[in-house]
Amino acid sequence: DFIKLWRFTVEYLRDQKNVHNLFYVYSPGISKTRGLLWRYPGDDYVDVLAYDKYAHDITHLIPELRLLVLEGEKRGKLTAFAETGSEGIRHVNYWTKNLINPIKNDPIVKKLSYVMVWRNSSKNPNHYYAPYPGHPSVPNFLKIVKDPFVLFMGDLKRRKVYRRKRR
Repeated sequence: DFIKLWRFTVEYLRDQKNVHNLFYVYSPGISKTRGLLWRYPGDDYVDVLAYDKYAHDITHLIPELRLLVLEGEKRGKLTAFAETGSEGIRHVNYWTKNLINPIKNDPIVKKLSYVMVWRNSSKNPNHYYAPYPGHPSVPNFLKIVKDPFVLFMGDLKRRKVYRRKRR
């Protein structure tokens, strides 16, 4: 039923409503018994092969992220760590030590297209995944902002990644 619904949604938006400005991101948890692709709707229905997992330290997730990147390469798909983070950011060096360094120091995992942490709640002050002004991890977060391996949206605009070709 999941695969049927996914395909229906893509076909409806793409073919019936002529919507062509969406990325379809398949982002399950990786089941040890069923694997990464147990509900995969097919290459024609997915743009980004991704993974969602929250962890205070992603070092133990590197084998799963390798699997994701290798499968994405095999299928010609972008790959992403689409949802992650550490609720409450308990470690001041989280951004470098527990998130970015394990990614950029692995020759396969560093090929991920993007990593996205979850949101900060406006209703629950203890439910946050990104630093806010005054949070103890801000200096460490600023280290990844300056790291040439990491690009933020503003960097993409400055590097003219989205520059349109003139006709």
